[in-house]
Amino acid sequence: MKKNLKRVLGVILVILGFLALITPFSPGSWLLLIGLEILGLRILLEDRLRLFLKDRHKNAFRSLKQRFGKVLRGKCSAAKNREMNSKLKTKNSKQRKWNSLILHFAFCILHFLGGCIYTDEPVPRIVHSSTISEPKLVQPSVVKPTQPIESIDKSIPGDWLPLSRLEKKWTAIVIHHSATENGNAAIFDRWHREGKDWGGVGYDFVIGNGTDSGDGQVEVTFRWRQQQTGAHCKTPDNWANESAVGICLVGNFNNALPTARQMQSLARLIGFLQNRYEISKSRVYGHNSTPGARITDCPGKRFPMDQLKSMLAF
Repeated sequence: MKKNLKRVLGVILVILGFLALITPFSPGSWLLLIGLEILGLRILLEDRLRLFLKDRHKNAFRSLKQRFGKVLRGKCSAAKNREMNSKLKTKNSKQRKWNSLILHFAFCILHFLGGCIYTDEPVPRIVHSSTISEPKLVQPSVVKPTQPIESIDKSIPGDWLPLSRLEKKWTAIVIHHSATENGNAAIFDRWHREGKDWGGVGYDFVIGNGTDSGDGQVEVTFRWRQQQTGAHCKTPDNWANESAVGICLVGNFNNALPTARQMQSLARLIGFLQNRYEISKSRVYGHNSTPGARITDCPGKRFPMDQLKSMLAF
């Protein structure tokens, strides 16, 4: 019964020891399980080893006794027998010590080959800080532009600004008069559509004289909003209609002068176009002075072209 309990205990200790090879224990628990494995193997093998050594010693003693039995019985005294027995016991004791050392060395080699070696690595420690520092707020740095940002003139009407996806690069400006006493963009649109089959008013802008629209009121036509080619100044290569902005002032300037508000609105509109498209005053024409245009009085014999150009910045 005692031997069976020892064997059961040895099996349990061996199983616990092998768990150290496949289970991520802490280094301390891992080393303890390895020790349990060694102890279990020793318990299991101790009885068998003891019986093996006992039988080996018994056979050796029996062989010596048979070899020297006659001499001991016939010639040796009791003292010599005791001396012989003492030598045999000493020899057996040394043999048992060597066997024990060999057994322990075998266990060490077994666990070394199995990878059960403690590497003596330091156990990581969790350090708890008693004081928790508050996160520091870093103010974002403000990057100043190296060049001044172009200011947007809020006084410019929104409908003067064409859509960027449609906008063309205009290179000149042509000024007209309506040669009528009254009118506005809608009236001219009907005349050009029905009377001349132009598809609508031929100008980009119309500036009223206070009759059918406000005095100095700037009306934006569909041609400017859609950035379409004009129908206001025919030239052999049609460059004026394709690349020049057409502006018409309501009135007949063969007989009268434009109103002051018309001139102010005209100068403001041309200034906007000059700045946006880099058009110099030398590229601001009357219909009658446009290169390649047919001979005409437009924008009227009394239109003050010199006064207008003096009102322009460049």
